[in-house]
Amino acid sequence: MIFSLRRPLAVLCLLLAPALASAAEEHPIIAKARKFVGEESTLDGLRTLRFVATMSVPDAADTTKKKTVKLDVVFEKPDRQLMQLGFDDRVEITGLDGFDGWHLLQDKSDPPRRRVTILPPARIRRLRAETWENLYYFRGLERAGGTVEDQGDHLVDGVLTRKIAYIHSPTIRFSRYFDPQTGRLVVTETEDGRIIREEGEMVVQGLRFPRTVETFARNAQGVVETVTLTFEKITINEPLPREYFAVPRPRAP
Repeated sequence: MIFSLRRPLAVLCLLLAPALASAAEEHPIIAKARKFVGEESTLDGLRTLRFVATMSVPDAADTTKKKTVKLDVVFEKPDRQLMQLGFDDRVEITGLDGFDGWHLLQDKSDPPRRRVTILPPARIRRLRAETWENLYYFRGLERAGGTVEDQGDHLVDGVLTRKIAYIHSPTIRFSRYFDPQTGRLVVTETEDGRIIREEGEMVVQGLRFPRTVETFARNAQGVVETVTLTFEKITINEPLPREYFAVPRPRAP
């Protein structure tokens, strides 16, 4: 599970490429990793995922303390995402609709008071990559303009793993470390140094999800901070209107 959280926490254009390599050319660990999550027919039929979670984050006023934020994030194939963060005083919503990306900040004490910002191309590319990572389960990045590299065996937490790098662009990379015996995802690393670990288990409509996700990242002072997601509800293939992800229209005066 990959969620981009850097903007609210201050810390979830691609060209079509040649068709996906044949199954014979694919590393066996990818098929095993998909099988660990669920059946091929279920994974192939996945269209949308919705995660409702409680997020424990460092308090901006005192990073030695934690505060709780409500998270509601939806991913829809091929390239749509909507993430809502509920803070004590405000709501922040980040949306992706194809190549359109936006951020909305709304004051809870004065709901009509809100600000919509159009995201820059680099941020949109990041959201597109994260949407792919959450929906396609390790297969087919070549069709989205990226590449997949088998980077050999690596020891992680005393476990021999197989490292597969998912390279969306020169500046966006997710390295997945899989247990070659079971296909279980042991850990994920990003090109900016984030470490992502999944713990526990929830099974929804035959698909296996983690109960919690922990992300470790260094802040501006070089201190490692931890963000913990605890999932409350996961919904698969929820029907959503096309305009759900669209850039919000300005409010009338």
